[in-house]
Amino acid sequence: MVQKIKNNYLFFISIFILLIFMIIPIINFMNWNEQRVESEQKAWEFCLSMGDNIDPNYEEYCAIAKKNVELKMDFFSMITTTISGDFALGVVGFLFLFLAIPSLFYICKYLKNNMIAMEIQRRSYQKIKFRLFFEAYKSVLILPFVVAVGFLLCFLYTKTFDPSYALFASSMLWDEQTVSNPGLFISCYLLVLVMYSFLYVNICLCVARKQHNYFLAVILSYLIFLGIEAILEVLFNVILFSNILHSNLGIMFNIMSIFTYKTHVSFFCPLIMAFIFMALSFIAVYFAYRKQESLIMDCELEKS
Repeated sequence: MVQKIKNNYLFFISIFILLIFMIIPIINFMNWNEQRVESEQKAWEFCLSMGDNIDPNYEEYCAIAKKNVELKMDFFSMITTTISGDFALGVVGFLFLFLAIPSLFYICKYLKNNMIAMEIQRRSYQKIKFRLFFEAYKSVLILPFVVAVGFLLCFLYTKTFDPSYALFASSMLWDEQTVSNPGLFISCYLLVLVMYSFLYVNICLCVARKQHNYFLAVILSYLIFLGIEAILEVLFNVILFSNILHSNLGIMFNIMSIFTYKTHVSFFCPLIMAFIFMALSFIAVYFAYRKQESLIMDCELEKS
């Protein structure tokens, strides 16, 4: 067990750091909610102190106070503020690096040392690729795991999927129909993260095909990712959908903001878009690694 942790220390460091970014807003939310509950309880007690003779000026105030006391903070309000809000804003700029750093380490070391030249004599190219990709794709688990932990903490605190409070206070990103099946919503949310994680790692694999220096590969992967995001944002979101088609579908082409599960088009639209991006990235990886001789030659040139 200890040896496995040592061999994958970058993987566990990424998880650890992201968990810190996740737990801090959850703790802050818990503290805020306790203060909110106390404040609203005092407001309702004030209304009760007036008995049946409530001042007309306070009727609406007391109606809201009563509703706030009756309704319980819900899971969807909490994840909107913590996971889709504070956590997402805190990591959005460098989220890609939490996957790039661990996913590139093994493959860059393997290719830079030209280990394939020796191993190709004992194993097939397909088996070598499987091992390289397997080591890289471990990082796909990072984001779904961290967010799943966040979901669990939010549910343990709120203990309810009833969105009544969220609908009353307008405190969640989604409509009632979207969250009517919590199991389906959570599954789709995590599946989208898995598919975008594959996209991120596949970008890294395409870069590692030519750039075997680990640090340069990380930097170049990040720059290419930012470039892809900029192209998608300007070409599709701003120019095509906003200015020409006058549609809000363009927001679905944002590959950085992946924690909101945007359902303004349809419930399954985030899944479809994530799958398209992931599929295109797998096609790119296939063409990048399909020629055995070309890869071996590049490794030999790098070694020499």
